[in-house]
Amino acid sequence: MTYIGSVSDFGLIVGTYVDANGNAHGFVLSDGRYTTIDDPFAITGGTTAYSSNNLGTVVGYYVASDGSTNGFEATPSH
Repeated sequence: MTYIGSVSDFGLIVGTYVDANGNAHGFVLSDGRYTTIDDPFAITGGTTAYSSNNLGTVVGYYVASDGSTNGFEATPSH
């Protein structure tokens, strides 16, 4: 499954997909290039990206190994 969280004024698409193992991963699609976002502090498959601004900053949340939910901000590069 794939979920679109937002589309910026410049066409940056941010969302989350669930892989065949049931793990969630954030993603950015920009200029035809697809980038997966997995927060380094997240448990496997625990990253969700849901919005961005027109500067390309992506926000979302991840689930840590202690079960807590934490926000993140990232600026992916290709």
